[in-house]
Order: sequence, then C-alpha cells, then structure tokens
Amino acid sequence: MSVGYKAIQWSRHKRVYDLAIAGAAVGSIALFFVIGKGVWGEGNSDPQIAIRALGVTAIVLLHVILAIGPLARLDRRFLALLFNRRHLGVTMFLVALAHAGLSTLYYHGFGDVNPLVSVLSGGPGERGVVPSGGLGGIAFEVYGAAALLILFVMAATSHDFWL
Repeated sequence: MSVGYKAIQWSRHKRVYDLAIAGAAVGSIALFFVIGKGVWGEGNSDPQIAIRALGVTAIVLLHVILAIGPLARLDRRFLALLFNRRHLGVTMFLVALAHAGLSTLYYHGFGDVNPLVSVLSGGPGERGVVPSGGLGGIAFEVYGAAALLILFVMAATSHDFWL
C-alpha cells in the first residue's frame, strides 16, 4: 500500500496463467455440453445443460482451489499456483454467477412474480411456502445465494492491494 500502487501488476506469467484458467473453464463447459448432449440426448434443452455445466465447472474449480494449499506444502511446484490462487477464485465466482443468473432466468424468469422473489421464496407454488421442503424449511436457492454473496466478497477483495 505504497504511493506507487498499481491496481493490477500484470506479468507474462499471470497472463499465461489467466489464459490457461479461461481455456480450462471454457473447455470444461464445452466438454460437459458435448457429453451431456450424448448422454441425455433430447431429454434436456441447451439452457438446462449449460446450467449444469456451469455448476459442475464452479464446483470443480472450488475443489481445485481448496486442494492447492495442501499440494503446495507437499510439493514446491505448486507454489506458483498458490500465489495466484485468487485468480482461480475470481474465475470460480464468475462461473458461479453465470450459473446463478442462467438458473434464475430459466426457471424463474417467465412468471408473474419477480424472479428474485420467486427464487428466494422457493419457486412457483403458494407464495412464502417452500414446495420441496429444504433444509430447515428454507429453499435451497437461499443457501446458493448466500454462498454467491460470500464468493462475491472474496472475489472483490482478491487483488494486489491487500498483499
């Protein structure tokens, strides 16, 4: 936090790392799409497969992020990943945000209730009544929204200023 602070201190390594992350995320989604079309065939629409692909990619990224810390302690080759792990976290937030946005639009966007109200109240059915039960009587979407909010705070504070 000096006077000569620059918002992003890009290096060739960070650019290559970010391109690899983006390529892996897009590749994961594309691979899921191809396999999903083969497995489910006409049973699912493209938006449904995209929602699942984004969700699976976000969960895989979360597991990779959580595994980097212990791996870096076991083998020094993972230290470069540990230093730039926050890039993976921001990518995971963006993928999770795309998953949440597409899910909200696809499953709640075409009713007479505001989509966010529909999501947080448990979806279609009687207003305020959770149709599927949920943990503690709360719709599962509320837990997803809370997780997305936590990921947003982590992604928003994940930059060189705090180092």
